[in-house]
Amino acid sequence: YGRDGLIIDVRENGGGNTADKVLAILFGADHALVHSRDFAETQYGYPLGRWERPLWSKPIVVMCNENSASNAEILTHAIKNLKRGRVVGMPSGGNVISTWGRNVLDFGMLRDPHRGWHLPDGTDMEWHGAVPDVIVKNDPNDLVKGKDAQLEAAIKALTEDVAKAKAAEKTRACRAVR
Repeated sequence: YGRDGLIIDVRENGGGNTADKVLAILFGADHALVHSRDFAETQYGYPLGRWERPLWSKPIVVMCNENSASNAEILTHAIKNLKRGRVVGMPSGGNVISTWGRNVLDFGMLRDPHRGWHLPDGTDMEWHGAVPDVIVKNDPNDLVKGKDAQLEAAIKALTEDVAKAKAAEKTRACRAVR
């Protein structure tokens, strides 16, 4: 709340089942601009704040790497394919498949694949990882020293996208006042 942009970091994320919930927050539809009577205040992204769930319509950057897998890749692919934001980091491994857990007598649990995931063009996400818009490899020696080139690149990309969004807001506000 009160920020101009958001970085979502799914590096090292092995998966789960949150992509749909995150996408619902990131893809709420703006359908109106709201102005105060004297046009002193303009609210973008109506109905922001009136939904039963949070909604984020400002710029985003998603960070992924070769260790982002499964649901983290589904989210990354969706952000790219739906053109919701830029992706920064390294290509993910293409490790996308849904599994069920099945008990194996008294020996534990076995994961059983039951569903595949495909991009809108039909490409199977299994073996076809998400390829970032900005590819940046982290040097392990730099990471030990506290330097994260991927994070720096994500901040740079988000700063650029926020500036573009603010310029577009000014243009929309000027048109609305006319």
